[in-house]
Order: sequence, then C-alpha cells, then structure tokens
Amino acid sequence: MGNDFLTFKIHKLRLAFLMLFLGALTYYLFRPSIILFDMLKIPTQTIFTKNDSNILIQFCRNHLSDIFWSLFINFSALWMNEKKIPTIYLYLIISLPFFNEVGIFFHLIPGTFDGIDLCFYTLIYIIIYNPLKIKLCKKLNFIL
Repeated sequence: MGNDFLTFKIHKLRLAFLMLFLGALTYYLFRPSIILFDMLKIPTQTIFTKNDSNILIQFCRNHLSDIFWSLFINFSALWMNEKKIPTIYLYLIISLPFFNEVGIFFHLIPGTFDGIDLCFYTLIYIIIYNPLKIKLCKKLNFIL
C-alpha cells in the first residue's frame, strides 16, 4: 500500500506550494524585514516586535517559516520521485536547507545560524521522505 501518510488525496505538488505560501505568510507576519519583500516592493509593517516575550510568537518568528520551507522541499522531492525525475535532483533539493544552514554557520551567506533549524530539517526529512523505510521496502521486495 506504500507510505500511508503520503497516500492522501491532495496532490503533493499543491501541498508543497501551500507550504511555500505558509512560509512566506509567516515571514510577512513575523519577520517582514526580509530582503525578498523589499525586492518585490511588497509593503510591510511590523505586527510583532522582536522583543515580544511570548513563546509562541518567538517560535513562529524563529522557526515556523523554516519548517514550512523544509516541508515545501520535502514534498517537492516526493513529487519529483513520483515523476521519476533523476535522483541527483532529489538529493540536491533535499540538501538545500542543510547547505544553507552550514553556509550561514561558516559565514558564507548572511544570516543567523540555528542548530534547532537543523534538527527540524532532519526530523521533517525522516518523517516525510522517510529514506530508511523506502530502502527497507526495496530490500524486502528484492528478498521476497
């Protein structure tokens, strides 16, 4: 029957773009000062201040958009896998968040390194893409 979690009615690519939209919305609401909104000439205003001590607001500001971005990438990779796009492209797209965070850590790209984001990327990859289960199923099918 395959991966039950992913046999939902919503098309994976639509779900991926929904995650991308939610990530952008999260940035718009909690971190509107990003360069992308300036480049696209999207008017923004600060709704929540950086000094807001509410833990939910802090989580949304610091991690939620990265979680949505990682979900977008992983659902896109699932779609790519479904469409039989060469595996190298799957590896490239799935590695983007990791390379991004490592680049930030080594000051190759601007930003603030966050190890928690790396944990979220890894957890989302394991839950959504589930490489161990895929490899295990392939081995079991080969044996059977």
